[in-house]
Amino acid sequence: MHPIRLFAIYVLLLAVPAISGAAVLPFFEDFEDGDATDGSPATWSPGAQPTGTRIVSGGDYIFTASSLASSYVEESADLVGDISIQTQIRFLETNAESYAGVFARSPDFRSYWGGITDSGQLYIGEELENGTSTNVRGPVSTGINARVNDALLQFDVFGNTIGLTAWEDGRDKPMQPQISFQDDSLVSGTFGLFIQSNASTKVAFRWFEAVPEPSTLVLLVFGLLYLVQHRISNPLFTAGKCFDAFSHLNHAGAPKTHATGGLKLWH
Repeated sequence: MHPIRLFAIYVLLLAVPAISGAAVLPFFEDFEDGDATDGSPATWSPGAQPTGTRIVSGGDYIFTASSLASSYVEESADLVGDISIQTQIRFLETNAESYAGVFARSPDFRSYWGGITDSGQLYIGEELENGTSTNVRGPVSTGINARVNDALLQFDVFGNTIGLTAWEDGRDKPMQPQISFQDDSLVSGTFGLFIQSNASTKVAFRWFEAVPEPSTLVLLVFGLLYLVQHRISNPLFTAGKCFDAFSHLNHAGAPKTHATGGLKLWH
């Protein structure tokens, strides 16, 4: 294969995550390294009022709290817009009905959120700046006993549609979200995990994955492939110019990562 083509493909693989909405995406965390705050692959930080405890143990990210508790990915402070999040949850201990889940597009004190209770009820909504929620939908029963079996969640925030899908570990994922609503008040923000309970509750998050909206990623890939093919087929395009072009994209087009102290959600 032509060396310029090889170089272009290599740069394409590096460039797609950086220009797909935020440098942090796509993102996968399995907590197997035993540390959620070491920046590998990201840094998880508590919300504005960090109630309860968060520890990594046995490859799980374990929350213990008797009220609201959350953690967000600092690197998502680049303000991610469209996103699809998956996680796997087990309620280890609970003395009252509790729920756990994920949130996205939290630019300051607001966010979209979706969660499941220990008895398998789904809720979804939007948190407002004053700590109350609107657009709340639910409960929707899934039949999952999340105290006995792991529950998997997929939270999709695409355009003005927010949807939540849940299924039991080892079973097929439903074809469509079981619960959803439409809203366009939040455009982008951080993302992360939360639990809520009125009594002492311990929840294990097995892993966490966040990717850009799928069709956006596909369009970016095909767009970059077309650009690469066009440049390579142009006899005036040299290896030096190829390097300069992608170097400019990497420095000017990719957002910078930085920490943020916002996120009042689940305070």
